[in-house]
Amino acid sequence: MIGPVAAYVVVLACAGAWYGQSGRHSSSAALVPPGFSPPAQLPPLPLFVGRGDELERSLAALHDERRGTRRDPRIVLVTGHPGIGKTAFAVRLAHAVASACPDGSLFSRVGRATVLPGSTEDEQPEYVQALISALREAHAVDPGGHASLGELTQGKRLLFLIDDVSDESDLEPLLDVSPGCIVIVTSRSRLARLAWTHEVELGPLTDTEAVDLLTVMLGADGVDQVAESSGAPEEVVRAAGRFPLAVRMAGIALANGPFASLSSALERINEFQPRPAVEPSDGLDVGYALLADEERTAIDVIGTLDGQILAPWTLAALLDATARASTYDDESAQRILDALVRVRFLERFSTDGASVPLFRVHDLIMVYARRRAERLGPDHVAACQRSLELSRLARSDLGLERSVVHDALDAMGSGDFDRALRLARESVALGRENRNPAVETIGLVTLAEIQIELGGTRQAKELVQAAGRVEIEGPSPQALRCIGKIDRRLRKLDQAAAELREAVQCAKAVHDDHETVHALRELAVVYSEADRPDQAREATAQATEIARSLGDAGDRLLAGVLWALGRIHRRAGDFTKALDALLDADVVAQQTGARLWQAWIRYETGRTRLAQGAADQALTDGAAALRLFTGMRHEYGAAYCETLLGEAMIDSSQEPTEAARILEHALTTYQRCGDPWIEAETARIAAAVRIIQGRHAEAARLLETAAAAFDDVGDHGRAEAVRRQHLANPWARRGGVRALLGRRRGVLTELRQPAGR
Repeated sequence: MIGPVAAYVVVLACAGAWYGQSGRHSSSAALVPPGFSPPAQLPPLPLFVGRGDELERSLAALHDERRGTRRDPRIVLVTGHPGIGKTAFAVRLAHAVASACPDGSLFSRVGRATVLPGSTEDEQPEYVQALISALREAHAVDPGGHASLGELTQGKRLLFLIDDVSDESDLEPLLDVSPGCIVIVTSRSRLARLAWTHEVELGPLTDTEAVDLLTVMLGADGVDQVAESSGAPEEVVRAAGRFPLAVRMAGIALANGPFASLSSALERINEFQPRPAVEPSDGLDVGYALLADEERTAIDVIGTLDGQILAPWTLAALLDATARASTYDDESAQRILDALVRVRFLERFSTDGASVPLFRVHDLIMVYARRRAERLGPDHVAACQRSLELSRLARSDLGLERSVVHDALDAMGSGDFDRALRLARESVALGRENRNPAVETIGLVTLAEIQIELGGTRQAKELVQAAGRVEIEGPSPQALRCIGKIDRRLRKLDQAAAELREAVQCAKAVHDDHETVHALRELAVVYSEADRPDQAREATAQATEIARSLGDAGDRLLAGVLWALGRIHRRAGDFTKALDALLDADVVAQQTGARLWQAWIRYETGRTRLAQGAADQALTDGAAALRLFTGMRHEYGAAYCETLLGEAMIDSSQEPTEAARILEHALTTYQRCGDPWIEAETARIAAAVRIIQGRHAEAARLLETAAAAFDDVGDHGRAEAVRRQHLANPWARRGGVRALLGRRRGVLTELRQPAGR
């Protein structure tokens, strides 16, 4: 079968012809005007088979339009039914002509909603605002705060790819772009009121092209393996109406399904396809037929929805209407939804950093699902809608404001981060469904707290900001505590202390003893970092008193308070008191099943042992903490343990190669998490290992990076100490003359003041 190869040859030949006719044989980069950074937004080349004639005619039309003097941009309109392959064709065409647009490419999907929420009718469509923003960034000097597309493209040759346009008015701003530009537009309608350089109306693939596409999906060996007769692939693609989306979905279903041959698949298809496919949605009968039973049932009930977005609980409620015995929960519904995503019936998406699991049904598939639901009759539709409404009412009665927080934080404390995240996201979803800002806010802030624990400082900050946009009465105590913890990570200690004091006051004002203890514990840590030990001890004393007054409910809180007290004593140099406090903390953590605190307490114990000079004991404690964090899949905590182990290996005169490897892994984790202070600290320790190894150039680079990072977070004293360490490095002092250090421990003595989490 040579179809796929022939199709690609045609595409490459067309692109080469365009390139040669345009008379551009030198690098296009050389023609880019100075002070302009070309945008590059084209989507990657899609899976694309056939359409050689349409592509060749489009390229020829664009080339012919170059010969005269133009006053308008060249525009190609690609039309056709949903699922016919408009976007894939437009992307392929855009890549073929990109060489004629040296000033860059821009891509935007218009969709149905083109005006920003809350904007006026006079404002530009959202996609136009995005294009203008990208062009402003491309200009070294902004041409002006109110520059139009015409002004921003003046004298330039840019390529615009605009997908899914529904109305001529959406495109009016693009008619003003420079005549040297090319605009490729996809639309379901002909947009007859506008003039085009060329119009391409796509129809079904030919038999050969459709079989080629199926071959590409399954692989030639895959088709040969399941095709018992030479005509079986043709029968499958004809059943799919030769519509690209339907053929692709059939290929995916065949690749993932249990069918031993195309003949057995065709039997299933014929069972479910009542009539030949005459439009793209008819062709989906093929993909539907190849689904598992519960996946087909899911499509039948999804068709009863008014909208096209659903959550796992939505599908669970709809499936309950069809269940004869067992009921569905969110977890089983999630499994079915994920299976439908794999075969392209649905797509996952999230509206923000909360990552609430939502699923969207493609327009064409929604048409198909509704047709399936209608065939099952009005009783089916009514039963599904009744079940959905009952579930929605039940969810609106759930009082999750406090229970979700406590349950999620308890799950986090026991090391079950998957459950903690699921509970917090459930709170966000419930708040949004029921238009309850309090529930949504508490879910967002709880997600932020979990992200802080896992090291996701940037994500946590975004979530707290999102909560701030929802909250009506100002930040909650938990939100203030999260902000304070983020600022402590960034070494903004005075600011963090002020935020945490406010958090304590707010928690006391609403009589939230649990949150008061959390805020006091975090405030004590900040005071300790700021070398204010008396205030730190006072904060832990208050937290201890409140936690003990809560009885059994306060025991899990007490483990964290005692951990903070041990940390305060360690930083003050009172190692005996530190170890006593940490031992008490460990007993409480084990009694309450606070696995997360057990890990941090063991880490802090190792850190105290190292400060005492007991490097071997520090290695034992660090390794134990590392096992705990690894068991919880807590990479950020594991990285802290790796930093401790690297230091302890240096102090115990072990082979530096292993220390270097461990510290390098920790550095990679911190870079992903966005914790610049501990990243800088670990770089400094890694530099000490490189000096011991005699790799002074690498050490110099690490020390320069560490000093700059300490300066960035405002820890100038630490930065200056690192610079002194840098100057002591033979590479920095003598321009590359290498020497060995006399004592290994001397490498780290000056800066023995590592931070905790």
